[in-house]
Amino acid sequence: MERNIQLEILTRQSKQELDALARERDNRLAQLDRDVGRLKGLHDDLAKNYNQATLAKAQQEVEDVRLGAAAVPADLPAPRGLAVKSLLALVVGGMIGLFAAVISDAVATAESGT
Repeated sequence: MERNIQLEILTRQSKQELDALARERDNRLAQLDRDVGRLKGLHDDLAKNYNQATLAKAQQEVEDVRLGAAAVPADLPAPRGLAVKSLLALVVGGMIGLFAAVISDAVATAESGT
């Protein structure tokens, strides 16, 4: 009987020690979870601040870039290319005339040859 009492006392002490260890483990895990959450928050803030700093630095380094200048009226009107167009018309007209003459000569030769 005394042995059973001692065994029961030892069993109770073991359970108490195991419960104490489980509470300590749970407390430590809760503390680690809080630390992880805090560190994640710090990391997110740091990443956000880094991105903002990078964008601010890039904006400072970018010079004032213009894709086009402001519209300015021309001093003289743009030439319409009248001389070039006239020369082109003269050449094309001459070629048409030459072609017509060759055709006319060919037709006249064909009529006289028959």
